[in-house]
Amino acid sequence: AKETRIGVELSGPDASDITTTGKIEGDFAGGGTPNNSNPRMRLAYLDLNFGNGFSFRAGQDWFLFNSILPKTSDGSLLGDAGFIWGRVPQIRFSYDSEIGSLKMLSKIAVTRTIGQDLDGGGVDDGTDNGSPSVQANLGFEFPLLTEKATKFNIGGHFGTETVDTVTAAA
Repeated sequence: AKETRIGVELSGPDASDITTTGKIEGDFAGGGTPNNSNPRMRLAYLDLNFGNGFSFRAGQDWFLFNSILPKTSDGSLLGDAGFIWGRVPQIRFSYDSEIGSLKMLSKIAVTRTIGQDLDGGGVDDGTDNGSPSVQANLGFEFPLLTEKATKFNIGGHFGTETVDTVTAAA
């Protein structure tokens, strides 16, 4: 049950050239016991596609600096190789364009800053900061030596955390 995903894909209503879609997906990997797993929201977002290459997304989705999501149900795999399995609430703007056989995909998002409680103050230090992070990704797809497109991506993230000095009470 822990690796079971349940989801709904949404569509409409559409207005003139704007297409509305969305997705809600959850699983049971939120902790608990082997016989009583806790549900967890994986993805939940709304998309507006303007029909001219521009789109807008609001909700929880994958980090932008992950350009390719490997097919595995074990989130700990590939973590040591630099792949970060994370999803975060975000407001994203995207632009996709094609010039001949070259496809360009660009995304920028304002995201919730997440971290851990490094200072022992009882609050996630990313949340304690109070300011959002920015993530971006620029990708290119083009034919090279195989039937499948060759993909080249570069992504990045900028955010800060607040680490307070915490003293223990005597």
